[in-house]
Amino acid sequence: MKTLTKLLYVEVDEEVTDLVDRLRGLADEEAVTFVVPERARSLQSPMSFRLLKRYADAYGKHVNLISPDPRLQSLALESGFSAFPSLAAYDSGSEVHRPQLGAGEERQGVASVATVAAAVAEPAVVPSGVGQVRTADVLSAAPQPRRTQPASGGRPPVRPGDRRLYYVGGGALALLFLLLATLFVPSADVRVTVAGTPLKTDMQLIGMPNPVPGTIDHFPTTVITSTQTQTAQGTATGQKQISAIAASGSVTFTSRCDGLLCSVGTIRKGTFVDNTSGQRYSTTAKADLPYGGSVQAPIQAVNAGAAGNTDKGTVTVVEDHQLAGDVTVTNGNAIGGGADQRVATVIQQSDLDAVKQALSSQLNPKLQDDLNSQAKGKHLVAPDQPKVDVSTDHQLTLNATGVVFDNAAVTRLLRGELKRKVQVGSELTSDQPKTTYDVAQATSDGSVTLNGHASGYTVIVFSQPAIRAHIKGRSPSSARSFLQGLPNVVDVTLRQDPIALPWLPFFSSHITIRIEEVSGTGSA
Repeated sequence: MKTLTKLLYVEVDEEVTDLVDRLRGLADEEAVTFVVPERARSLQSPMSFRLLKRYADAYGKHVNLISPDPRLQSLALESGFSAFPSLAAYDSGSEVHRPQLGAGEERQGVASVATVAAAVAEPAVVPSGVGQVRTADVLSAAPQPRRTQPASGGRPPVRPGDRRLYYVGGGALALLFLLLATLFVPSADVRVTVAGTPLKTDMQLIGMPNPVPGTIDHFPTTVITSTQTQTAQGTATGQKQISAIAASGSVTFTSRCDGLLCSVGTIRKGTFVDNTSGQRYSTTAKADLPYGGSVQAPIQAVNAGAAGNTDKGTVTVVEDHQLAGDVTVTNGNAIGGGADQRVATVIQQSDLDAVKQALSSQLNPKLQDDLNSQAKGKHLVAPDQPKVDVSTDHQLTLNATGVVFDNAAVTRLLRGELKRKVQVGSELTSDQPKTTYDVAQATSDGSVTLNGHASGYTVIVFSQPAIRAHIKGRSPSSARSFLQGLPNVVDVTLRQDPIALPWLPFFSSHITIRIEEVSGTGSA
């Protein structure tokens, strides 16, 4: 027994497009059974059956038809459907394989014979001369229609039956033309308005003179410098006590030999030697004297002052009695650098401040203008305050370092990061994302750290071929309801040309989809 749970009853005034919509709505069913009344408008032509069969095949469904009308059964079988004459036959599985056509369809000639036979079924009576009645002899064959001879030289007269055929043929052609026009002429323009979903991201960007290529958070920077110099009159007012400085140099110790015997030993640190004027010097490091050789040792005057300065070859006395007979000493170069204690006039901080104050106000604008000129429109960051140097002749020098980078490079990195945040199946709207950043740190070697921010809107990626395939043949209200249920959609406008029909074109190529964005707004 077949189940009756999936039967679809067709109303008399339903169109074939309504049956297609009902097929589409049963996504999980493999077989569908239509119960069709005899006068159902939706299935009165082979074209309607072929259209329904095409959509049934496209949706992967087997269609059964239950109708007592032999003509509908025949059309169903020709289209590849299964046909049943009644619900009882459907329950028992008694499928129609060759419908019995009724009177008025393909057996009009037989109907005429049946009419004559019915007329002679009852005996006809005629009066006789003796009051008897008798049965009339009746031919079993149907009477032949009288042939009408055409008028001489003219066309044969048109019989009423022929005129009816003309009317039927003309009506069929008009219906076919109307059906073809309904399928091929109409077009639809669908405008879908979408609003984006807000998307934001924050990232830290690193700038340096030579970034690693291909990194998503590094950008190049350039270090520029500017120097401005100006001389101003000033007076050094500081007094400074400068201590005496001890003279210093080096001497050479040489091993003394007596015949084949030579002295050897260690020159200790602090060994005293004298010059010819009696100035004393002390070695400042230990030196090992080789057998029969020489060694050099550093010395410094015992008493600070200019008196310790002495000429070359004047230091010749070794005070150490243990070494005096075994070694000799001399200075191959002059001993110098000694200076007496003195008081000097120096520039003190107050003198520098006075010069800085006098000149900085003049040089700072020039310094900034020079840096801006070198930046050439790029973003300029001054990591440090200008360095100020003041010489003793009151010349003021300002040195400034700047770090420059391209705003466009930073913007590309921020937009790239925002694009990576977009979920699969979505895309950024046509509105350019907004980007901002602030400098967190900058150093004179060209390193810059930025805190960047980017924001924009996303919408789902609409597949226009898929949308057209889904809404073709649907009613405008059904198509509008489907489109308004898509993400980000805020409005749907549907226009049909040349006339508004109860359904959209059956061909995707006749449907135009336009996606329009609401600029600068989001759906959340």
